[in-house]
Formats: sequence, C-alpha cells, structure tokens
Amino acid sequence: MDWKIIMKISLLTNSFPIAMSDKKINHYMIMRHGEHNWYYWIPALPKLLKFVSSNIINIK
Repeated sequence: MDWKIIMKISLLTNSFPIAMSDKKINHYMIMRHGEHNWYYWIPALPKLLKFVSSNIINIK
C-alpha cells in the first residue's frame, strides 16, 4: 500500500474520536493491528456483534 494512502487513513482514524467528542457524541472505539481481512475480523466478530446487539436497543 502506498505510504500516502496509509497516512491519509491514519489521519482520518485519529481524527474520528476527536470529531465525535467535539460534537459531544458518545462513542467507543477500538483500534487493532492487522489488515481488514477475515483473519482480522473473525476473532473480533463475537465481541463486535455482542456490543452492537446490546447497544442498538439504546438508540433514540
């Protein structure tokens, strides 16, 4: 991957929680190392789905 693309992704990822906080939006963000492929997602899916299913009810 081109280093310019990596830098853009990094800047967007790092600015996301700041933008959410500036707008006073409650958020929860986990950053993990790895490519976004199935080796990355399979171990994370159970925790992700549990989190989403328990919090989607609280959306107003």
